[in-house]
Amino acid sequence: ALLATMPLHAEIETDFENGNRLFEQGKYSEAVTSFESILKSGKTSAAIYFNLANTSLKLGEFGRAVYYYQQANRLNPRDADVRANLRFVRHEVAGAFAREATGWQRFLRYFSIREWGFGTALLGALWFGVMAAREWKKRWRRALFWPARILGGGACVVGVLCFQASNSWACADEGVVIADQAELRPGPLMESRVFHKLRDGEEVRVLGAKDDWVHIMDVTQRTGWLKRDKIIPLSRIGLLESVVK
Repeated sequence: ALLATMPLHAEIETDFENGNRLFEQGKYSEAVTSFESILKSGKTSAAIYFNLANTSLKLGEFGRAVYYYQQANRLNPRDADVRANLRFVRHEVAGAFAREATGWQRFLRYFSIREWGFGTALLGALWFGVMAAREWKKRWRRALFWPARILGGGACVVGVLCFQASNSWACADEGVVIADQAELRPGPLMESRVFHKLRDGEEVRVLGAKDDWVHIMDVTQRTGWLKRDKIIPLSRIGLLESVVK
């Protein structure tokens, strides 16, 4: 797996380069620590998440690799390497049951939330400018009638798509298993019998939470309760708090 080497802020460049060097030396655990120190400082980028994902993959931590690839994909949704690696890990874990985005999801996720927001703001600003020009120069009203309609309608449509994309990217009810042979039980009690074990890297839907337990549904529609520390949410918005090792 290739590491990203895109330029970053000067204050985090040392840790980033150190993580890359440790990766090349085969010191994957130390590389993870170096990359994660950047995240803990409050700095994020697709390159950091991509390198963390590649390093986690080298360590055999498929769940964390999926999580980090997802975060990189959210920040840079058209990066071919990120998408290819995420698809590879998913098929390694789930095979024929690997999660695939719908056509609508692929459309909404073609742009990042920031890009959707920028498009909405740009069209809104252009609409406002045209409307101001119509008020400023009365003789322009007829000529600017259709531009105002088109820009106003476009801003509304893109705004709605921005909202839909935000919900799609939020992944508020999605999580990924980060432990191999994670025990699934019918109830949120250790006394409940184990009826299935989930693989590290399986993506699940979060249905609810109770104390140290999470109620989930896997890709085969199987439901059960899983210990909270065996799963990491794909978003900070939702039923679980985001956890970084």
